[in-house]
Amino acid sequence: MAQTRLHQVFESSSLDKIHHVPKVVGSVPCLQLWASMFSCSSTRLFQLRFVLHSRIALITGLVLSSVWLSALPLDADDADARYFAGLRERRLFSTAEEVLLRRLEQKREGVESESRTTIELAQTFVAHAQWVLNPERDELLERARRLLDDQIRKQPTPAMQSLLNAEQAFIVATKAELTDADARAASRDDSSSAQTREQLHTAAGALREARERLQPLFKSRQPIPEQTGDRNAAPSLAELRHIDSLLTIRQAQMYLAASSLVDPNRSERIDDLLEAESLTRQLSTQNISEVLQWEGRLILAKAVLLRGEATRAMAMLTALKPAPSPFHEQQRTSGLMELALLQKNYDQALELFRQLKASNNKPSGPVWQLQIEALVGARDLAASQGQTMLADELQAEIRLSLTRIREQLGTVWWDRADRWLHQADIIKELGPELAQAIQQARSAYLDGRKAEALSQYQKAFKTSLSQKRLNAAAELGFIAGSIAVELQDYPLAATLLEQVVGMEKSNKYTGQAAILWAWSLGQIARTEPTPAHQAAAQAALLQNAKQFAGQPAGDEALKSLGLLAIEQHNWIAAKNWLRQIAPTSPLSTTARLTLLDVFEKHQFDLAQKVPDQAAQVWNEVQQLVKDRPAHLPLPEGEIELLVRAAWLAVRQSPPAISNAEEFLHLADDELARLNHEPTTQKLQALQTQARILLIASGPDILAAEKLLTPANLPSSTIAAAVLEGLLQLISTPDLTRQRQLQVLIQKTAEQLEAFSKDWTPEESDRAGLLLTRAWKICSDSKRSSQWALLTIPQVADRPAERRELLQAIGTTLDPAQLAQVVKGLQAAETKLEKGSPEFLALRIDTVQLLVAANDRTVARKLLTATQLIYRQQIKQAPGEIQESLQKLVRELATDK
Repeated sequence: MAQTRLHQVFESSSLDKIHHVPKVVGSVPCLQLWASMFSCSSTRLFQLRFVLHSRIALITGLVLSSVWLSALPLDADDADARYFAGLRERRLFSTAEEVLLRRLEQKREGVESESRTTIELAQTFVAHAQWVLNPERDELLERARRLLDDQIRKQPTPAMQSLLNAEQAFIVATKAELTDADARAASRDDSSSAQTREQLHTAAGALREARERLQPLFKSRQPIPEQTGDRNAAPSLAELRHIDSLLTIRQAQMYLAASSLVDPNRSERIDDLLEAESLTRQLSTQNISEVLQWEGRLILAKAVLLRGEATRAMAMLTALKPAPSPFHEQQRTSGLMELALLQKNYDQALELFRQLKASNNKPSGPVWQLQIEALVGARDLAASQGQTMLADELQAEIRLSLTRIREQLGTVWWDRADRWLHQADIIKELGPELAQAIQQARSAYLDGRKAEALSQYQKAFKTSLSQKRLNAAAELGFIAGSIAVELQDYPLAATLLEQVVGMEKSNKYTGQAAILWAWSLGQIARTEPTPAHQAAAQAALLQNAKQFAGQPAGDEALKSLGLLAIEQHNWIAAKNWLRQIAPTSPLSTTARLTLLDVFEKHQFDLAQKVPDQAAQVWNEVQQLVKDRPAHLPLPEGEIELLVRAAWLAVRQSPPAISNAEEFLHLADDELARLNHEPTTQKLQALQTQARILLIASGPDILAAEKLLTPANLPSSTIAAAVLEGLLQLISTPDLTRQRQLQVLIQKTAEQLEAFSKDWTPEESDRAGLLLTRAWKICSDSKRSSQWALLTIPQVADRPAERRELLQAIGTTLDPAQLAQVVKGLQAAETKLEKGSPEFLALRIDTVQLLVAANDRTVARKLLTATQLIYRQQIKQAPGEIQESLQKLVRELATDK
């Protein structure tokens, strides 16, 4: 019993409702979120700096470049293409998509012209994807891919098919770049870097295949038309060569990005850089535009930077001035800012940013990110030199920059910058050594090696304690405890979480850890219900209630103590605990609803025994309603409380009609203010059920019949609740009222029977008992007996319900029915301790049933076996059991 009580108390706590506390069963989502903040891919400080500075600038610059490259019009002289390129540049994606989709739907173009429109639309989807977060991003990229697939199936000319294939390769490249850009915003481990590098190599392969499909067209003996501006003409040789150049540039960018994900000393980095440089130099020998030549020189400069040759890279980037456009000047500036950051020349990086803005060139996402890196570096340097005021000013500028990024560039770039900033702050707080240890633990957890992750987080927890990093220690201890809970190692979880709770300095995890600590002790008491474990669980709740008084953890403990008292039927203690939760607490409404549960259960216990005390409980219910919050509108839970109080009012003896009407009127007023349709419908349904009982309690009983419709009784639970309320009203000496109530009971019982196919086992028990009583009141003994026969196997181990059903079954059983009931009773014996008073009481009822059904031979054999097998237990049984057995012995002795 104690095991069950503690289990129910801790299972019913609102732990899972606290958004920053992990679920204790299943996965630990907060662990994944928290752990993702910590990573670095190398132990050496230089490599850590390289991760934080070089990689982000490189890849984000390349992503920005890829937007420009993949969105170039096929024909620069095509006004139509320039129009859509302009819409994409101004981020008017919806406008461009709407026009292009309408054009494709009209189907007035030839296959070649339709293919050009398809490519424009695919480029628009891809450009749009750059500015949104997942899942919308992946949906747009997939939509572009399917669009191109469908067009290829229409078999345009081989040249146009090659362009469509090239556009598909650009999509693969864009997806790899965007995934990598997002991941780089928060540094990662070697495993995830390897996965991203593989994705970039796959994209490079797709770009290479698209180039290979173009080569036969260059060698073909069939003439390729010159560029004419005719949208329905096949692609010209110039268009095909231009696309080949774009594919080459993008392929080089894929290798350049992949190289930045490898340790500088590994051969894989050199291999990727050689591929990128080879492709770029190969392109420089061709007759390409000045813009593409400039792009190639930029790639070579960044490759030199990745080789660690800072001076040479500086010279190459400086030589790139003037840039062919403001867009390209931003790329050049980002490279120079990156160099300045590597040299810790934060002033120079910020000056480059200022100069770019002064030239009326709006900074791009990569440039803004580099500016934030420079501000963070300058802030930390100022703080280390004791220049607190300057550090605070720089911090304010960082926050202002984040706001400007969101306003000017939208959510995607803001998200990247914000995540990078958080990552940088975490590594600063923890230091490289501890950050690396946490990264290893995180990798183990994400790879499914949770036991190993737990061990590593424990070590990191101890390290942080020894280094006096108390904030980090609290977080690590909480995470380790959470994993222990997930692995169901509750003793370890309790130990770790208790350490967090008991730390000298309170932290943001103290309250959360306290809740999870008490929960873990509750699980120990549930699995091993010893007095010591139960006392420990309750002591933890009492400590939390005292230590965190007025806080969520303290209120959670009070609620759990109240629920434990309810399970023990200690109504006074339950009220005392729940009433300590302040009206201003987020748990206030929950506590008040739980109090209403207490009043209802307490009154049910007292109703037949102490009417005066039952009346006092009803007074407490009325006071609970009066103590509702003064502010309007009321929370949803408070409206539910009003309706349930009205329901309880009509179940008083006699029914408190005026109170019920008052409570329902208040609920009506609040429902009118509630602006949430699903909740309104739920509460209105509950309100209708209360009105049914209210009307049935009044003089015009049959008026309630109009409300007994499938719409007002939409489920088995609701129909059963209404039927239970009507059955309580039947205890009236007024015969006329009894007959009228029988009409309502019969109609509700029929509605409840209609749900029988969908009952759960719990619903089946309750419904069977109610229907047995209902049909008995309606004088339909046959149906009452049928439901009793169906229900008794499920409740045979509960004495009161068992005897009620046996009485309803009566004595007119055929052999098959008798065998069915006896089988159910014998099955119930397996749930009870053999020879216990409960077991013997059930055996007595079985023998009495056999006697009543005139199967006295079987009854006598069963009684004799019981006396022989359980002779010792019978001697120790309560007197009423011994007396009942003796009475059966005397009755069956007359058969001899």
